[in-house]
Amino acid sequence: MSDAAERALLDAIVANPDDDEPRLVYADMLESRGDPRGELIQLQCRLARAPDPELQARVDELLQHHSRALLADLLALRLGATFEFARGFVRTMAAQFPAATVHAAALLERAPLLEVLALTVHGQLDRMQLARPDSDVVLARASSLAIRGRHRGNTRDARGPIADFGGLAEVPFTRLRTLRLERLRPRIPTLCTLVSSPHLGVLEVVELSLRMPATETARVTAAIELPALRVLDLRGNQIPPGAVEHLRERRPDVQVITA
Repeated sequence: MSDAAERALLDAIVANPDDDEPRLVYADMLESRGDPRGELIQLQCRLARAPDPELQARVDELLQHHSRALLADLLALRLGATFEFARGFVRTMAAQFPAATVHAAALLERAPLLEVLALTVHGQLDRMQLARPDSDVVLARASSLAIRGRHRGNTRDARGPIADFGGLAEVPFTRLRTLRLERLRPRIPTLCTLVSSPHLGVLEVVELSLRMPATETARVTAAIELPALRVLDLRGNQIPPGAVEHLRERRPDVQVITA
């Protein structure tokens, strides 16, 4: 297969991420070269349709022996991240927040199907990037986004580092369905801006494990718009009297979890 044909096939995979057919054609091409990723794609596509312990054991073996080679381009970026494959392509990244913003173009070029992000906020650079990301191209492609702060060190009442969500509220999310915020001390006006953002039109599940006092919880719940919201998890926050009831009256389609 020519380089142009291979590029067209990869473009088809990215354009149709739910379709196994172009992935399997690509897998056949890789196997003809002796590339172990071809077998990985085939096995993980089969596992996505039905679990099989023997197939999973073979996948685990392939990753044990070949993961560094398969991830060589991504590891070369030195992001301090860990990655997971789904149906033969990198889908998940766990890293500190700047890994998704500072080298975003290179990251997306090497992992164009990346869509599940588990990001942590520790130091000043992390907080600055959260408030004003250098780039939003990786964030904007996320279908699931979790942002967690450290729970040790110089954090007031063990709530985690201060978090400004103003930059996140401006990200043009088109795919985000799950958002988890944990162990952070939010600047409440910016969190209210985030949960009323017009860019979150398909967001279905929001988990806010932020140890907010009752006054903050009341402000945030009152600000929620999110037309596609189905689940709001408020466990770990102080719940003021009447706030949940008011939200349920306004949004009877939303399941509110408090305990």
